[in-house]
Order: sequence, then C-alpha cells, then structure tokens
Amino acid sequence: MKYLAGDDDLKDLPLLLAGPMLRRTEADAVTVWVALKQPCQVKLQILETAHQGEQLGRCILQGEQRTVALGQHLHVLAITASLAYDTLVNETLQSDRLYAYNLSFIADKPYSLRAAMESDRHPAEPISYFAHQQPTFILPPEHLSDLKIAHGSCRKPHGAGFDTLPILDSLIEASANQPKERL
Repeated sequence: MKYLAGDDDLKDLPLLLAGPMLRRTEADAVTVWVALKQPCQVKLQILETAHQGEQLGRCILQGEQRTVALGQHLHVLAITASLAYDTLVNETLQSDRLYAYNLSFIADKPYSLRAAMESDRHPAEPISYFAHQQPTFILPPEHLSDLKIAHGSCRKPHGAGFDTLPILDSLIEASANQPKERL
C-alpha cells in the first residue's frame, strides 16, 4: 500500500486501529466491531471452549464480510457470525458457558488477529486471559438478578487522577474462567 509523504506515523501503525469490540451477543449470533487502516475481507469464528476456557473447541458460529471505507485509511466493520453450516439447527450459545472468538483478515496479505494487532513500532498487547490468546466472552445470564455489570466513564490519558481500568481488568481476570461469576 502506498502512503503519501509525511504518513510515516500511519505506516508504522498496525492493521487493527481499534477493537476488536464485542458489540452484540445472542444465542444464535455474535457481532464484533473493528476499525482497520486498509480495506480487508474479515472472517469471524465463534468457538466453544473446554476446561474452563483453557482449550478451544469447534467453530459453532461464523461470518465473513468486507470492510466499509470511512476514509482513505479508515475502514470499519461490524461483522456478525451466525450458525455454521455444520451446526445442528437447534444448537445455540448458552448463558452458562464460556466462548472464544477468532478474527482473520485478508488485505495485501493474510493476517491473524495477533498479526493485525502489531507492527514493528507497536507490539501486540495480550487480549485474552488464557494461553490460547483468543478473546473470550459469555452471554448475559438468563435471570436479571444474576447479571453483573461494571460501569465506567471514558479514559482521559491527559486528565488528572488514577486510571481505574486496570482494576476492572483484574476483576475480570479473577473470574475469567467462571461464566456465572464473570463480569
């Protein structure tokens, strides 16, 4: 991809500019949002997990879609994975189970999620609490009384005060493998 003179900072950014962000979860569909610096064909797979999230299982939902350009170097996508062709019709995601998702990207070359998150100047940060390094999630519980919510405002790196997002991260990590306790 060619960049205009003065685009050195952009050139050094990873393919994935923002996200992945889990946008919606339902028993038969999951939507993830991403922002990328170039157009891509994106594939989303929702995977079962075993052994309290430690092992990845088979793909049960999947989707593939192309990004939409919002600018020359900003391409976004809210991709939805739905029932895979080999999944039983009555099989759906359950609220008491832990699931993982994987994203792959095809731009000028194929990228895994990890490769899309890093560049020479920007190493990838871990986005999973598990050794397999795939993001994980749970569905909302069946009963409202079992719902656990954390609320926060936007982060202001230039603002005064203590950043509390690492505390929330620690709370999620403490119950990451326990679907009924997880935030």
